[in-house]
Amino acid sequence: MQFAECDEDIAANAETGGSALIDGVGEAVSMLIVRDALAGCRRPAEFQRRLGMPAEMIAAKLDALVETRILERNDSCNGIDPEYVLTDKGRELEPLLQALSNWGRAHMPIRNSILE
Repeated sequence: MQFAECDEDIAANAETGGSALIDGVGEAVSMLIVRDALAGCRRPAEFQRRLGMPAEMIAAKLDALVETRILERNDSCNGIDPEYVLTDKGRELEPLLQALSNWGRAHMPIRNSILE
């Protein structure tokens, strides 16, 4: 069997975009935070309650998502309870998360997608 050669331009573009995505939000916790932000979560305690993870881990992931401009931090008037909202860039991840969720429902029936 002979395999066609890989189109290097297509592979390079896919690798660059895919690597950037994985570096920015590719880990599961970050994607779950984006999912929950799309569902309306705004405050660290809300993310922590939904995900059941330590506050320190949630804070670190929120900071990383702010750094990559997926989320924007808005300090409240009391300065204690910040809100995190999706940027336009972050909202553009919704179709990707929906596709992953759909794939999970179709192909992982025992434990559906982690993105549900």
